Amino acid sequence: MFTFRLLSILFCIVVLPSCGDDIPVRDSLLESSIGIPRENISDHYFKRPNNYPSRRQQWALLETIHESPSNSEEITLYYTRRQIPKKNRASSRNQSNNDYWNKEHLWPRSFGLKGSKANNDLHNIVATDRSVNSSRGNKYFYNSFTQHHECEQCRVSTQTWEPPDIVKGDIARVAFYMALTYGDLEKEDNQLVLGKRKTIDTEKLTFGDLTTLIAWHCDDPVSDFELNRDEVIGAFQGNHNVFVHQSELANDIFLFKCD
Repeated sequence: MFTFRLLSILFCIVVLPSCGDDIPVRDSLLESSIGIPRENISDHYFKRPNNYPSRRQQWALLETIHESPSNSEEITLYYTRRQIPKKNRASSRNQSNNDYWNKEHLWPRSFGLKGSKANNDLHNIVATDRSVNSSRGNKYFYNSFTQHHECEQCRVSTQTWEPPDIVKGDIARVAFYMALTYGDLEKEDNQLVLGKRKTIDTEKLTFGDLTTLIAWHCDDPVSDFELNRDEVIGAFQGNHNVFVHQSELANDIFLFKCD
């Protein structure tokens, strides 16, 4: 009876939005919500960084990660795919320059990262156009309809953000990583939640949309850029995003199957 009830709840959460919208996935598999003890998943998957990069170190690491294959003095920006000189940082007196680049948190800082170590986890940080970053703000990820005025491959609404297809799977796997790594209710510094559209709430630290992210994960497999990015970050932080190296793990945790 317990097993049947558990599978039914999980089926609602992941497969049927109509019955699962009010049930967020906290800690990816939260014992009090869906009955699976945390110890059933290896602690390896919950490993947090041994070394969090400082703000200055983040700039340098992003230059390495996003370096253009054709020009070592330039980087390729995450959303627009535009190439820009590494030196054109939107910081200090240039922080308001819309033509420069800065650092974006894919899982927004307002959804539980401010004041925590998770705020400096580079697995969640990418290099973006300063103006596009500002426009995205803390919108959650969801399929949208209006083309963005600057990022032509992006779609937006007042609350949602749809990135280019080339990074959709990357973003999904970052979101899975953040929920799994920083959603532990036993730790006081974070209680992140990966939920569905109707549950998204900054006060509850609930971000998503889970159903959309699962679809993006399936449609956009791990790329060479994503593997290289994880290696650079892992070498510095001492931890990896397990969903990059074992992408099938997401299927096992969230109980879905890519077509």
